[in-house]
Amino acid sequence: MKNKRNHLNFQIYMLGIALIISLLFVSVGFSALSTTLTINGSAAFAPVGLIRVMSLKQDNLVGATEKSKGINDLSIKNTIDLDDINSYATYEVVIKNLGQVDYVLDHIDETVFSNEQVEYVLDGFQIGNIISAHEEKTFKIKFKYKDNVSENLVSRINSELKFVFNEYFDTSSFKLVFDHEGACTFNGASNITGYDCLEYQNKNYIDTGVSLYSTSNWQKDYEIGFTIDEYTHSGQLDQAVFVNTKYENASLKWPGLVMRRLNSGGLELTQSINKGNKVTKQILNYSLPLNVKIFRIDGVIYSSLNGGALERLQDMNNFNQQFDLTTWFGAAPDEQGVPMRMLKGTLSNMYIKMGKYTPREYTITFDPNGGSVTETSRRVAEYTAIGTLPTPTITNNTTFIGWYRDQYFTEKVDANTIFTESTTLYAKWSEAGAVAMNGAYYSSIDEALAIAPDNIETVISISMDMSGKITIPASKNIVFDFGEYTLSNSASTFTVENNGTLKIISGIITCNSATAAINNNETGTMIISGGEIHGTGSKQAVYNNGGNLTITGDALLTNTSNQRAAVHNLNGGTMTITGGTIISNSHAGVNNDKSTMTIGTNDGTINTTPIIQGKTYGITSTSNYKLYDGIVKGITNAVNDQAKITEIADNSQITTSTESIDNKTYKTLYLESTGE
Repeated sequence: MKNKRNHLNFQIYMLGIALIISLLFVSVGFSALSTTLTINGSAAFAPVGLIRVMSLKQDNLVGATEKSKGINDLSIKNTIDLDDINSYATYEVVIKNLGQVDYVLDHIDETVFSNEQVEYVLDGFQIGNIISAHEEKTFKIKFKYKDNVSENLVSRINSELKFVFNEYFDTSSFKLVFDHEGACTFNGASNITGYDCLEYQNKNYIDTGVSLYSTSNWQKDYEIGFTIDEYTHSGQLDQAVFVNTKYENASLKWPGLVMRRLNSGGLELTQSINKGNKVTKQILNYSLPLNVKIFRIDGVIYSSLNGGALERLQDMNNFNQQFDLTTWFGAAPDEQGVPMRMLKGTLSNMYIKMGKYTPREYTITFDPNGGSVTETSRRVAEYTAIGTLPTPTITNNTTFIGWYRDQYFTEKVDANTIFTESTTLYAKWSEAGAVAMNGAYYSSIDEALAIAPDNIETVISISMDMSGKITIPASKNIVFDFGEYTLSNSASTFTVENNGTLKIISGIITCNSATAAINNNETGTMIISGGEIHGTGSKQAVYNNGGNLTITGDALLTNTSNQRAAVHNLNGGTMTITGGTIISNSHAGVNNDKSTMTIGTNDGTINTTPIIQGKTYGITSTSNYKLYDGIVKGITNAVNDQAKITEIADNSQITTSTESIDNKTYKTLYLESTGE
């Protein structure tokens, strides 16, 4: 298994961004409810929060027969038969908010729908209604045929309803004062185009009509938002995405907020009090579409990109000059107020909110998933990273891996995670003990080795990254199957020292301070058929210290040392290389020092051609060796002494060439069939 590095290419051919000043607001829609439903299922009051169904009682049945009903924490269950189109069934539902915050009924998910002739109606509690903390609500739900039904084709009603609640936020003090959702394409001095922008088709910029620094508004909080979908910048005159500014007159104080594209390709957001007092934020890595928000909260300007954390830009509390210039999208005014720096690009979701900003708070609940945690929940403000997460404990031998957004552990969170809704986080634990052997679990590799049977091949696997030195006793026959996990060692010792029999088929083994990641001693027999072995700094990947070493399969062995080879075969060791890739970024790939080395097989039985590459030589050797198959590469030369190759594959000859790798010329040696 070979690691592949993903190189992120940031295409920055974008935009000039703008001022977004304001507060966050979440509007909860109040909509009427009249939907078709089927019963014989459950109506769950979810998602986050402590809303519970307390009871479900039969209220009135007219021409209807109840087959079953029931409740659990989050659901109501019913099966009903209706005799004719005038029949109906009404139930009384009691719910209670056991939490500390208010909730609003956001919508109803119809997860089961078996009778399209039937609808349900709520009486006493509707979508958009609020249930306060600790409040109990009683309402009725009526199942009946729709008014346009003339014949009941299906008499039984089967349904499953999920009542979805969200935390309630009072938004009455922070209101939308400008809103344009559709996309508008700005064409510099030419008119705006776009199907969703017909109201501005005779304009070349958008005047929102909102004056943020008027006498009545200059002390208010605000939020300005927009999405940059495309940006076709071609110079300074095409850069203004959003502007809230007084005329560009150096003699006046003016609060200017402008976003523009730099010649380097990055973006620059500038908040000015005047030309001599400004703060600039550069955005060098971004991609489109880019969601931009700028806030003024208690006199301080903040920005947020793509829902990220608020970043402080400028304190405007000492600026108290009022003026009535309105806010524009797509242009900036000159000293006479005439539009200039006309934008070329496409914006959408443009809006301005104004009033008193009160940040939303979300409840983050910690589910220890079989363990225990002292902090069971936390309130986190929007646009704010959650911070240090609690560490749960558990009584078995498992190890805590991290917190995840879902029970399938597909999305891990950390201290920098920002939440946009109340969320339950689930603790992930390693399999018991993290080290598996013969169906049992252990807390460490050493613990497993201590009871591993002698002279019987035994597989050891791990389910998390581990560190420390591991020594394989002479009596053990061990297989390391570490999967995607890493065994490392920061101490000045080998990560793995083998005195017995060791086979490595997967995983990553690294070292930082020892001579090598792996030391195969005189009594050791080692086969590396998969995984990766890395020596960093001045360290080697493998040190075959008189032992018997085979490298095969798709194993990858590397180092970055300018003093040592990736693999060093010494002290009379025996090394056979029938596959894999060996690379040294600073020295020789393989150093064969007065030892026995064979590369490939003379019978053509191997499936993978070995590749050996070094910055100086691919191979340096003081002893004779055999080359039956393989490709050897080095910048100085492929091998230090070709005369040391005393035997090659039958019907073949040594061939040399050059090739370019990472803009460097390598000399390459390989075998070519003579066709005999």
